[in-house]
Amino acid sequence: MRVVTPMLAVVTSLLWTGLMAGLLPAQDLVVRGGKGIIPEGAMLETLWEEGGFTEGAAAGPDGLMYFSDFAQPFDARPARVMKFNPATGATGIHAPDSKMANGLMFTRDGRLIACTASPLGGQRALVEIRADGTLSPIVERYQGKRFNSPNDIVIHPDGSIYFTDRSTWGRRRWNWTVTTSIGWIRKGRCCG
Repeated sequence: MRVVTPMLAVVTSLLWTGLMAGLLPAQDLVVRGGKGIIPEGAMLETLWEEGGFTEGAAAGPDGLMYFSDFAQPFDARPARVMKFNPATGATGIHAPDSKMANGLMFTRDGRLIACTASPLGGQRALVEIRADGTLSPIVERYQGKRFNSPNDIVIHPDGSIYFTDRSTWGRRRWNWTVTTSIGWIRKGRCCG
């Protein structure tokens, strides 16, 4: 019997990328944690192995787990957002072309918000991914300039959206000294 509690889903999502990449076989991992975080006897299991590079897991209000799937190599097909149903074990496509959506999180009213990165057709914006899988930009610029490569997101209980906007993608060379900036959107104001 599969038991998925909210905290177990969060802990499992932290290991999602390694499991999906085949770097960490689920059956070889030992589950440890406090009683309030991981139920006793919990077991990790591999849920889906057909992706290229997966990350950005978010628990949806519909009980499904949403996550990003980037092709390997990146230009083999568009990046997409997938959805996994814990009740049936089925994984399907939610957004067939997510414009490099990575950081995913749901708002209190059930809207899926995503950061879209810059490489290979990425939108370089904060977007809403609608129920039909289409994208609607929320914000793409700050002080007239395009974002670099929005990556991760968190939504505060008051509705404020915080996201990182790194500049380590695209045609630029990797620069490990770049400081990540945090953007925010609150009551119609953006970002800095």
